[in-house]
Amino acid sequence: MSLARRDGSRHTDVYRQPDMQHGRPVYFVDDFHEISKTGVSGQPKLATAAKGKRFLDGIVTDVTAFVDAFADW
Repeated sequence: MSLARRDGSRHTDVYRQPDMQHGRPVYFVDDFHEISKTGVSGQPKLATAAKGKRFLDGIVTDVTAFVDAFADW
């Protein structure tokens, strides 16, 4: 151990992890036709334009953050 030295990746952003033990969780999802025969999932009557905008804005924010971080690699 006296000869051991730290080396390797020193990335600090959330999209690149140097430790292989920190993999993202694995998910198994049913095909949509196994979930819904009508094409609906959840309670569509609760949907509003404002909720849809919040949802889309959140996705745009997250994807933009990833692309900005990726551009710096």
